[in-house]
Amino acid sequence: MPLIYDKIHPHVSNEMNGKLKEPFRAEEVWHAVKSMAPLKASGPGDGRLRCQNINVLYVSDLIDISSRSWKLDVLNALFDEDQGNRICSIPLSKLGMSDKLTWHCDGSGLYSVKSGYRLLRDDVFATNGRNSSNHACTLKRFYSELWSMSLSAKVKITTWRFFNNFVPTFDNLQSRRLAVNNMCVFCRSNVESIEHVLRDCWFVRQVLDAQGVQLPASSASEEWKDWLVSTFYSLNESHSRALLVTFWATWYACNKVVHDDSVSSPHITLAFVEAFLRETGAIKPAVYLTAIGDRVCWQAPMESIIKPAACILHHEHVSNAFMAEALSCLQALILARDLGFSKIVVEGDSLTVIKKLCSVAADMSTISPVIYDIKMVAQGFVHVSFSFVRRQANIAAHKAFHCPMVWIEEAPATMLAAENDRIVFDLPE
Repeated sequence: MPLIYDKIHPHVSNEMNGKLKEPFRAEEVWHAVKSMAPLKASGPGDGRLRCQNINVLYVSDLIDISSRSWKLDVLNALFDEDQGNRICSIPLSKLGMSDKLTWHCDGSGLYSVKSGYRLLRDDVFATNGRNSSNHACTLKRFYSELWSMSLSAKVKITTWRFFNNFVPTFDNLQSRRLAVNNMCVFCRSNVESIEHVLRDCWFVRQVLDAQGVQLPASSASEEWKDWLVSTFYSLNESHSRALLVTFWATWYACNKVVHDDSVSSPHITLAFVEAFLRETGAIKPAVYLTAIGDRVCWQAPMESIIKPAACILHHEHVSNAFMAEALSCLQALILARDLGFSKIVVEGDSLTVIKKLCSVAADMSTISPVIYDIKMVAQGFVHVSFSFVRRQANIAAHKAFHCPMVWIEEAPATMLAAENDRIVFDLPE
């Protein structure tokens, strides 16, 4: 038998085994993808890369180096309309900014624990089959209405802690391996969890019933956050305020029993809540008025300094308002440079963009290529300053939003609203 094996030549040599173990090259991968084209159902909206006879291996192959813009013909051949528009909305630096890594989940472009938590939270919502976008909008609306309520800050901050279960209930303390009796200090028959103290206990129920606040029924599968949000929106404004103040007062009474060994009753807590609501109800919300002398409209610059002529141009594939403001600022600098100005003042009503332009730190946001180009163009002037003004001082740009135009000396008739506003406010030239 060994003599027979010796006469048989192996079909797979050691050299062939070595080649099979080598990693695939990019050319081999791309060739395999193109060979699958007849098997793939390409077309608009399918979310797949269209396999065409185009040699594209890197992102740089999608960029026209001479004009520093996206190759629209290649994008249209490879991607559907939605994907192509998303790629075109990514700004490209015209002045050769180097590539950098950014964290796209935060507006600053820098990673933070907060942004990472939000990303994980949205993934959990999507995994659980919940509509993450609608749920996030509901939470954002709830927070906005909570912070805008005419209540003291301590009540709203404590409500936020209740909402996220960031309070040391006995149930939370025991889950952290602290040796405590986790029974409710009021009823002594149920575990003191956030749901029991503020929803199920007879103590808080009596205080709310005395004020006419009816809590909806809850199911065992309903989460605490969902119940609180739905309850908040099911009540009118006065009952919502009473609900939050009662939660705060109930937790205060619970702590008094634990730490001061005092005796509390629903009647004492009810009297405290009613007195608190009467006092806070008499406080009027602050009204912020704009002083006539405050700078709310256009003002002439200092002598020998120029404010660039107004210029409104149409840009395609603008992803957000910050991108539009940054592109407008870049166009204004280019126009001032072409006209031969050396000392200019650039004003804008986007505080975020103005802060980025005034910062010496490298910007890492999604509009960083445009910010980089603005700073590079600004180096060609003797003096450049960027300042923030309110929208009232930039009426001309907003009036001409739908009318692309450029004017240098005399403004067109449609732009005279800005001049009229300056006369109405009677501010010095």
